[in-house]
Amino acid sequence: MRSMPTSLVAALLLLSARAAVAEPSAPTPAPTLCDDNYSCPEDTTCCCIYRHGDECFTWTCCPLQGTICCDDSYSCCPQDYGFCDTNLGTCLMAQDSPLSVKALKRTMAKPHWAFSSGTNGTTMSESTQEFDTCDSTTQICSTL
Repeated sequence: MRSMPTSLVAALLLLSARAAVAEPSAPTPAPTLCDDNYSCPEDTTCCCIYRHGDECFTWTCCPLQGTICCDDSYSCCPQDYGFCDTNLGTCLMAQDSPLSVKALKRTMAKPHWAFSSGTNGTTMSESTQEFDTCDSTTQICSTL
């Protein structure tokens, strides 16, 4: 029976040790700030749907960065398709362009606290944009 060279055994042990070390977890994505009170998930665009003077009182979130907020208060368009056709629910490349894509749907912006983990463990699911709030003392969770 042949034995492995010592240098090969040492190299395999070193590789095994490195594989056992856990990779650091990725930082939590930073939300997009709409104003002093509301935010949208990372890489989204805040759209104001109720403005009075210089103040916005109601924010929505478009699912892409740098989008155009349509006047209908519930859709938005990618930057390359910056003309909203709210009657058809589409976005056009130019005002009379035959090239269009379906308009994106907005979701409601959330208060800043909804994006951070506090003592009660509030987190936001980016895919469903639902909130799970868990009380750390009773271990009771609810979805907002």
